Amino acid sequence: MRKYWHIAGVSWQEYFAYRLNLGLEVIGGVLFTLVTIWLWQGIAAGRDTIGGFSHAELITYLIGTSFIASYYFIAAQGDEINDEINRGFLSVILVRPLSPLLTWFVRDQARKLLTLTVGGTGLLLVAVYYRELLLPPTSLSAVVVFIVFVLLGSVLHFLLFGLFAMFAFWSEQTWGERFLLRIIGELAAGVIIPLSLLPNVLYQVVLWLPFKFFAYIPMQLYLGKLSAVTVTNELLQLVAWIIVLGSAVWITWRRGLRAYAGEGI
Repeated sequence: MRKYWHIAGVSWQEYFAYRLNLGLEVIGGVLFTLVTIWLWQGIAAGRDTIGGFSHAELITYLIGTSFIASYYFIAAQGDEINDEINRGFLSVILVRPLSPLLTWFVRDQARKLLTLTVGGTGLLLVAVYYRELLLPPTSLSAVVVFIVFVLLGSVLHFLLFGLFAMFAFWSEQTWGERFLLRIIGELAAGVIIPLSLLPNVLYQVVLWLPFKFFAYIPMQLYLGKLSAVTVTNELLQLVAWIIVLGSAVWITWRRGLRAYAGEGI
């Protein structure tokens, strides 16, 4: 595993080489969080609750999902996979004693950790400003389960965007598809609005999609709004999605290698 730790370290250095882009993404994320909070404060003005959320729960939810979003949704998502396939760089990885899929996963996790570290620093200032409204977790077990869901969600996120990026075996560019997936993901994850506030029909549809595990379900856990039975069911669903998407990634990878021509080298 030492070689993969080295890859993770090199990835951090590469991402820091684009400090301006990363900084703009982080600043944009902080501003987006503030605008979202101000918007919901205006909507909730004069109300004790909105959609089953108290004012404090809503602020806690929005700041919490922003931290999670800084882990998942800041910076590139699947760009490396797409570019290395299209430009022929995959050929270099294939001749090394490394697993390309595991290499991509390690790079993705390094990027996520970096954006969480940098983006979370800015969001801490927002959290400090709203500290009087922030709610602590309901219990230590809730924190543990929350972390488990976020980490498993990061695996699911990699598989989902990695699957779309691997379409580069048959297409010159997959940016458009992944950009659309990111927009849908942020909306359907509950980053902008708690999913329970959606119209019932749309809410039921979204619950069948994997995006809810990126923000909505973890924050529901944090706020203690899910029963033990529901938590178990959601965990089983999350694992099932990982297995399904993992299988889809593996099948796409094997078939993609047959079509790979190493163009660009």
